[in-house]
Amino acid sequence: MARRNLFNGTGYFSQLSERVYKSLMTRQWIKYAEIKEREKKEGYKGTANALKKAFPAVCDAIREVAGAESIEKEGDLKHRRIRYVGEDPDPLGDMLRARTIKSLKKYWRFCQDSAGFFPMSWLEYFFHNCQDLLEIRSRQKHGHLPIASSLDRKLKNIEMLPLLYEYIVKQRVLSIDYKPFVGEAFTVVFHPHCLREYNGRWFLFGRAEGGDIGDGFNLALDRVVEIRELPDKDYVTATPGYYEEYFKDLVGVTRPLGEVAKDIRVRAHTLYIYRLFETKPLHPEQKTIVEFGEHADGCYGEFVIHTLLNKELIGRLLLYGDGIEVTAPDDVRTVMRETIKRMGSLYSE
Repeated sequence: MARRNLFNGTGYFSQLSERVYKSLMTRQWIKYAEIKEREKKEGYKGTANALKKAFPAVCDAIREVAGAESIEKEGDLKHRRIRYVGEDPDPLGDMLRARTIKSLKKYWRFCQDSAGFFPMSWLEYFFHNCQDLLEIRSRQKHGHLPIASSLDRKLKNIEMLPLLYEYIVKQRVLSIDYKPFVGEAFTVVFHPHCLREYNGRWFLFGRAEGGDIGDGFNLALDRVVEIRELPDKDYVTATPGYYEEYFKDLVGVTRPLGEVAKDIRVRAHTLYIYRLFETKPLHPEQKTIVEFGEHADGCYGEFVIHTLLNKELIGRLLLYGDGIEVTAPDDVRTVMRETIKRMGSLYSE
């Protein structure tokens, strides 16, 4: 009869079994009570019952492989401690590896099912000359992909994504010919740091030589004309934590020079828009400050977002039409009012 794999599954028993096993593999004395106390401190519920099953199950599985004498005990039932003394350095290694293989198979299936979500260029690059790619294409052709995106992934230069990923991972310096929507084309020596997607478009962030911006210079992928590698130049990495801070108070990818983050108050005038704004926040730091309901000055709910004012934020706010209103600060309210005025003038008779 095949042995049960103690580490399979996503439940607490399998997680606890793995922790007990790894503690035993240190060959130090471990106590049931110490593990119980540690698990309780980490907030796991049902620790005692799970431990009563996991602790002996792991010991029995080790004995079955490494021999009855591989587990040494000391003390009475209340103060018992045990340690592993067997010769095999990893007696349940096969169980752990089998669990890993199963997890990889799940991930492989996800990659196949999500071909409608990821850009096809990613899949063609990473599954090149692989039977999986043929299966993905077949399933895509027959409409058998359960995961899809509403965004068009066939954007200009989308095929560059995997190559840029490799340049970032391998820390290569690039010479990039670039043509902005407005202005003259230019060439920049670029140290790529990260790729970021926003609203279906991809942007390459990094350090541009010869400028005063430093890290955080961004190039829209669909405006790149040509990329060349510069093998003789030394790569400059990003300042540690730079991009975490860069995007922390930002909606989208544009960071206007001189702009600072501020608390922007947004009022939702209908329950539907309030719920929509609540369940699809514009920014991770968005907070509800007034619950929706009847108030002295009307029926509404309010949110506050600590972020910079940029064109992406304005665009996202305008999507809600007359369902929302920026109530503060005054300068942001003025920007929204003037933008809406200009829009209105386009439709005047």
